[in-house]
Amino acid sequence: MKRVFGFLLSTFCFKYASAQRSQLSHSIRIEKGFANTSDLGYEEEMSRSFQGLGYRYKTKGDWYFGTEAQYHHNKLNSSRLLPLQLQEQGTLYACRIPGSENEMGYFFVPESMQSSVNIITNNNVYKSQQDQLPFQTQSLRATRLNFMLHGGKSWEVGRGVIEAGVTITGTFYSRDIVVSSRQQQAISCRSLATGEFYNTMFDVTTFKIVDEKTTWIGAGVHARYQYPVMKNLRVGLQLLSSASVEGLLLQAAPYMAFGF
Repeated sequence: MKRVFGFLLSTFCFKYASAQRSQLSHSIRIEKGFANTSDLGYEEEMSRSFQGLGYRYKTKGDWYFGTEAQYHHNKLNSSRLLPLQLQEQGTLYACRIPGSENEMGYFFVPESMQSSVNIITNNNVYKSQQDQLPFQTQSLRATRLNFMLHGGKSWEVGRGVIEAGVTITGTFYSRDIVVSSRQQQAISCRSLATGEFYNTMFDVTTFKIVDEKTTWIGAGVHARYQYPVMKNLRVGLQLLSSASVEGLLLQAAPYMAFGF
């Protein structure tokens, strides 16, 4: 009799717990995603982590749909980002651009020219070094926002829940890039042979940082497993893949979900 009573009690508790789980139609998910991507052609950008926030609604038939936003930003520290490496032979000079208070330009004086000409230096023209550019590559930044729409079906397995479905992803990516322009500018010189002062035209290169923005759409599949630790709190893991014309996004994201 005790065994029968124990069996009935355990069955009732299991069904009650299942009913409680089924009643949690809404959930908000906080996650930390770790991803590897081939949709960006920059090696330092391929492995990244995301902070994510998601919402899910489950129907009575155990179908669900939801949204998710993931965000990431980081610093770009690579000399490869410079469009001009300033590796010409000669001495590098900096000069102010006429008509601009703060804009600086850079030009080289070839070694062959230095034996016969002396560049007149002052507050507007002076010798420079390649590490004295008017910006720091360490300050260049990149940001990425993934906005996702999920849909699928869930199954209760023991005390846990398995979910699987499809995902549509919209990616909004921006990064700082360095662009250059070149113009000719008259620089004052002095002939070492005659002492004569005159102006010589040099190719002066200027730089500026531009925010480059791109967007693309991808689609893929996802799977989740979540386990209840409290009545309204679950922990889980989401695995996701999304393909687009830009490449492939693969991600594993541990998360906490709050149901209501």
